[in-house]
This record gives sequence, structure tokens and C-alpha cells, in this order.
Amino acid sequence: MFLPGLASQLGRPRSTKGSPLRRLPLPQLQLLLQPLLPFHLLSQADDGPHSRKRTFSFAHTFLGFLWQVLNPGASCRQALRQIQASLEAQEQLVNPSDDTSPYCQARRSLPLERLEQIFQHTRRLAEQRVSTEALWHGHRVKLVDGTCLSMPDTPANQALYPQESQQKPGCGFPLLRMVSMTGLASGAVLDYVTYSQRSHDMQLFDQIRPELRRDDVLVGDRGFCSYAQLALLRQAQVHAVFRLHQGRPGKGHRSRLKRVKRLGKGDWLVEWKRPDTKPKYMKDADRAKVAERLTVRIVRVQVTAPGMRTRTLLLVTSLLDPKTYPAREIAELYLQRWRAELTFRDLKTVMQMDVLRCKSPEMVQKEILMHLIAYNLIRLLMQEASMVWSVPLQRISFKGALDTFREYLAILGSNPKKSHIRSTYSKIVAAIAAGQVLHRPGRREPRAVKRRPKKHQLLTAPRHLFKEYRHRGKYPNRKYA
Repeated sequence: MFLPGLASQLGRPRSTKGSPLRRLPLPQLQLLLQPLLPFHLLSQADDGPHSRKRTFSFAHTFLGFLWQVLNPGASCRQALRQIQASLEAQEQLVNPSDDTSPYCQARRSLPLERLEQIFQHTRRLAEQRVSTEALWHGHRVKLVDGTCLSMPDTPANQALYPQESQQKPGCGFPLLRMVSMTGLASGAVLDYVTYSQRSHDMQLFDQIRPELRRDDVLVGDRGFCSYAQLALLRQAQVHAVFRLHQGRPGKGHRSRLKRVKRLGKGDWLVEWKRPDTKPKYMKDADRAKVAERLTVRIVRVQVTAPGMRTRTLLLVTSLLDPKTYPAREIAELYLQRWRAELTFRDLKTVMQMDVLRCKSPEMVQKEILMHLIAYNLIRLLMQEASMVWSVPLQRISFKGALDTFREYLAILGSNPKKSHIRSTYSKIVAAIAAGQVLHRPGRREPRAVKRRPKKHQLLTAPRHLFKEYRHRGKYPNRKYA
């Protein structure tokens, strides 16, 4: 459009058939997700925010926000266009203006409790769909790991999520630390906690540990391995498989680990003595309940896969029976911990959650929740494709499933009948099942960047104090003919 201001002066046409506004009407998105997201979760509240009948109802605002998350990089103006298309498709007289401020205010007033309720629904549904055959020795395996997220540099975000301490003021971005639990069999995010990046993963995990259930198996890296953690998990009758922390083995008479019984080659029962100091996150009442000694099992794993940096792993576990839980199976289970890293890759790289866009801590929390809801919804589609078409869930591509959902959703604007929506849903499930990744064990991909960044100056001072060089090239004084 060559005259962008002319449309607002002349008014928007009533019919938008064939226009990009009709490409992804939000009611079709809601109908398509109905098997996974029942209508009552998006219904109008009896009181409080979104309780009155407004243009930006809870359903419209939530679906607009969800559409933004499913389409990384989509702006609030694009989401507003979706809501406009939705209202015009329903032939409603009230139509919002082109100003994005009302939509942004409606997003800000979304109750965090209702978003958490929707998130809890998605993770419960994902765990309910896990069959008995998918369990590991009858246990539900849960993976725990932490990551870091960035966000816009605003005073409110800096106050709650400060930047790195070694960076100058005005030269960094607020950083948030996030610890999450993922179901190994379902692949869904089951719980999470966020705080400043200056907090330790184990300190944050202490807040979501009560969500573990009896006979669960928790798998984590050595950042979560400690005497206190194993003792608290044993009190809750939760099993654990961790990589032994590099500072735990000790040497000579100062070692707190004492071999008790040899179970096999590289497999030992060990007595672990309680440390004298109490962790900061541990309460005094909990320390009083912790036994002075723990009997754990240590398994030595030799890694022979090419490209792996570590050749020997020491695993500590509370699964003591070598016949029920052979050492080889424990080692294979720990290698599945990498799926927690793949979850963060899907969230941060595919869905672009690594750099959040909201400018206040309250909206940052809602943005994270919306990403987790969208992620779990795609995982539910992958679960259904796995069950219907008998395809291993771990072989289905998350990015392929997300792309398939987006592309099939685009054709619903031309035929919004329920029968067509049900048919499209079945086609989406079939297409997701067909998009399998190859089985490539031991594949090596170096953690290095091939594409070189451009030679720009680094911002080493706040913008109003920064001095920009006139010549930024390598040879500023060279003259070219």
C-alpha cells in the first residue's frame, strides 16, 4: 500500500474475502485446538478482568497472544489484524481500531492464574496419555535442567533480573534464570521456576521439588548432585540418577565416599557421609531430618562415541538393585538427559524464546507461560501422531510439527465448517507422523559458529556517552581509486 494513512481515513471495507486478514482467523484456531484446549478454559470470567463482554475478550486476547508465540517474530500489530479478521468473519459490528494499545493493555490484564491453569491442563493431559509401555521399569522419568533467557533493557526488568555484574550499566541486558522439569515419555514441560540469573539451579529446583511423585525417577546433570538433594529426594521416595559432581569424590582420608560392596565392573555400593555445612536453600528443620549417612550406588560409564568430550562418567543413583536396574540401563537412561537440552533448543531456537520481548517483569512471566503452553500443545499433537500412526515419539521432529500446524492452519479461513476442521485436524496428525527425523546415533555437531559477525563496534558505554569511530574498517586511511 503506497498511502498507508489513506485506509484509516476512508474506513475499512466490510468484506475481507481473499484478504490476508482472513488467512488465519482466530476462531478456527480455537476450534482446531478444541481436543487439546477445551472451550471452558477460554470462557468469560464471572468477575475481575475480562469478565465483561468486550472486543478484546479473554479468548480473543489469549488466542492472539498464542498466535504470536506460534509465529516467532510476529508483532502486536499482526496479532491485532488477526483479531480484526476474526471479528469481521463473525460479522460483529464492533471492530477495534488500528491502534495496538488496547490489545497490549488486554494482554497486560490477562490473569496469570488462568494462564497457569491452562498450562497445568496441558501438562496433565500429556502425562495422562503416556502408556504403561512407555515407562522406564514402571517409573515415570523426569528430566531437570536450567537455562538463561534475555529480555529488553528496561529499568523494571533490570531491577528484578539484573545483567551480568561485570558489565557496565547500560551495556548489557537483563538475564533470567529458568529451571524446568520435562517428562521423558511425554516430552512436555511439567513445571518450571524463574528467578535472577545470579541464583543457582539447585536453589531454584528446591521450589519445584514437591511436584515430584512417589517412585518418580529424576535425572539431572552434576549441577543438581549433592548429598542434601539425594537425601531430600529419598525422603519423598523419589529415585535419582545424577552425574557425580567433580568436587564430590575427594581423595585419601578426607573423602566422604566409602566403598561398601562391589556389584560389578565399575559398579559399587558406596556410603556417603553428610557434609558439615548446610546448603543455603535447605531449611534447618529439613537438615535435622536428613540421615548422617546415605547408601548410594556409583556407576562408572566409559563413553566411546566419537566426538564426545568426556570419556568417563561417574553416575550416582539411589536405584540400588543391580538385577532390576542393570548398570548399562542406568547409563542409557542418563544419556537420555540430553532431551532436556533439546527441549530448551526447541523453546529458545525454534520458538525464539531466548530473547523475550516484553518490557515488564509481569509480562515477561506471561510471555514465558504462553511459550510453554504453545510448546506443550505441539507436543500433544506429536503424542497423538505417535499413538495413531505407531511412530516413536522421539523420532518426530518438533520443528516439523510446528511448521505443519502453521501451514495447515492457513487453509482453514476459506472453509470454517466443523467437518472441515475435523478433517484438517486428522491431516495435521498424519503429516506430523510422516515428518520423522533420521536415527543418527553418535552424530557430532561442534558447538561453534561458522558465520562470522560483522565488524561493528561493541557498545562499551551507555548510548548517550558512547563515542562512535568515524572509520570502523580495518584500513581507515587507505585510499581507493
